[in-house]
Amino acid sequence: MDLMRGLRDEQASDAAQPSEPGSSTRDDLLRCLAASGQVSPGRLSLLIDAGALAAVLGVPATDLAPALLCVTTPFTLRRRGVELRLVAGTPEPEPDSSLVTALVRAHTWVARLRQGASLAEIAASVGLSESYIASRARLAFLAPAIQGAILAGTQPVHLTLERLVRSGVPLGWDEQVRSYGMMD
Repeated sequence: MDLMRGLRDEQASDAAQPSEPGSSTRDDLLRCLAASGQVSPGRLSLLIDAGALAAVLGVPATDLAPALLCVTTPFTLRRRGVELRLVAGTPEPEPDSSLVTALVRAHTWVARLRQGASLAEIAASVGLSESYIASRARLAFLAPAIQGAILAGTQPVHLTLERLVRSGVPLGWDEQVRSYGMMD
């Protein structure tokens, strides 16, 4: 893992500097070293070509420990808005800003409704349609566990703003938790 981290760090530093035509890049080195890769649920493995690694290091291939030839790391899929990323390692959870913003707005609009404002008044004050306000205000009624996961950035990757708005929010919190895959 340290070897790969070092290569990534060097790659990032090389990316910041313009490369000369014909020079070897870290991408080329990684392509040369990688014999194969395997993706399984939640795990990413890279098998390293012993001969290529030995040549790069200037040592006999027989001197390489077999443990060096397979790098395995956990990964997660992260969704931010419409973008989906494969994130290797165990990074800190990062809230989806579009979901958090929608949740905050929903609570604001529901508070205004409780104070007696109409959908038309709220829509006019924020420059959005009544149907838009109504569809997103429902987010204020998500189960506390779901809202907490959204704020912490730990909601399932498939739980997107688009899915919440299109599917509608079930009335019962238990049903929401099951429906959105939040069961432990």
